[in-house]
Amino acid sequence: MDIKDIYKSIRPLKNKMHLNNAILCITTAFLAAGCICAVLAYTALLFPVTYLWQTIIKVYAASIALSLVTALFLRPGNIKAMKKADSLGLKERLITAYELRDDSNPLSILQRKDALKEASEMNYRKLYSLKLPKKYVMAALALVFLIGASFLIPSPAKDKAYSAELLKKEITKQAEKLDSERKALNKSSSLSDKVLSQLNKKIDQMLGDLKKSKNEADALKTLSKAKHDLEALKQQDSDLKKLADALSNNQLTKELSQALKNNNATDIKQEMEQLSRNLQKMSDADKKALSDSLKQASQALSPSNELSQSLAAASQAVSSGNSGSASDKLASLSDSLAQAAQSNSEDVSGQLADAALNQLSSMLDDARTQISDSGSNLPGTSVALSGLDGQNGQGENGGQGQGSGSGDQGQNGSGSGDGKSNKGGGGAGNTSSNGDLGYSGDESGSGSRQPGEKQAKDYENIYTSKRLGG
Repeated sequence: MDIKDIYKSIRPLKNKMHLNNAILCITTAFLAAGCICAVLAYTALLFPVTYLWQTIIKVYAASIALSLVTALFLRPGNIKAMKKADSLGLKERLITAYELRDDSNPLSILQRKDALKEASEMNYRKLYSLKLPKKYVMAALALVFLIGASFLIPSPAKDKAYSAELLKKEITKQAEKLDSERKALNKSSSLSDKVLSQLNKKIDQMLGDLKKSKNEADALKTLSKAKHDLEALKQQDSDLKKLADALSNNQLTKELSQALKNNNATDIKQEMEQLSRNLQKMSDADKKALSDSLKQASQALSPSNELSQSLAAASQAVSSGNSGSASDKLASLSDSLAQAAQSNSEDVSGQLADAALNQLSSMLDDARTQISDSGSNLPGTSVALSGLDGQNGQGENGGQGQGSGSGDQGQNGSGSGDGKSNKGGGGAGNTSSNGDLGYSGDESGSGSRQPGEKQAKDYENIYTSKRLGG
């Protein structure tokens, strides 16, 4: 007789033992999940915890799922089942048969046969019952009750968490809308592949940062930076026109100025090559005039603009009298100007391209408005978008400068200060829609700022009239 016959006879007992182990494992996991969730629920009364219900459900679901997987590996072994069967009335028959499983002695054979007969006749359903750990179950149910009761207790932290959830939903909604608009632009023929590539890169970065935003300030800063980057693309055509105007006053650069006005990359390269060849033949007065023209053109743009930096470097090289260095700088400037002109001639300056970029720009403004309005419910938060509607405003601190701005409604305006910076002095000006939250940088000497010139810095609190009750 084979010992496997005895194993088979106690299989019903093994199944019930396995089920008991599974019940204990699941009950323990449910109790552990209750402890974790109770701590989380009552912590949420003191500190904002977003998506609490969802988190609690996930903890319970994960605990139960883990316990079910674990229970699969809790099936008892044959020896343990035989010992249990012996304790139920077989009086060590099975464990003795197991120890004599390889003994061919007639007495051992008879013992195994007797063990098999007794094991097969055992009523395991009656002798071995399933056990529910009542204490674990009662404790787990008590924790569920405590968790439910915590949701009935009012708390400022809960209000903050709820407002944060609304803000997160709004951020996600606006990110999806912007992504849809990006996809529509990709299908449009109004933008060149080069411009689309630039837009996609910037929008991908913006969407990634937007989804990582932890609060209103982060979201608005991300959208503001994206608006500046978008305006920088639209600004390229304006930059070339400024350069053309600045270079038109010098006879040496007059032809180059015309090529810039025409956005003709080929003519620009030819004029720059001609300028480089004539450099060695120029008198000191002509070199100084050329250097001054390049410097003036550089100052017409923002110092952070790459073209401005290339122009400044070329101007310095020409004034130094080093022909070799000057030729290299002029060649580098030639490539930058030709590239900018080619980009403009493709699409950015076209009406269809402008319409597409303006549509995306408008959606960015709308997204900032919606997120700012949603975030206004956050207690203790005084964050909003300044200059979104191109509103005129007055402040206590007078400031010197003049500027104009445009907002969602396309409103334009300008203002000027009293020329002094005295506390309590009068001064009025127009807030620009490009003056965005947490996005600041150097301004040009004339007091004006071009889109895209500023760099992202630490967030500063900015108040709108809506937040201040205006």
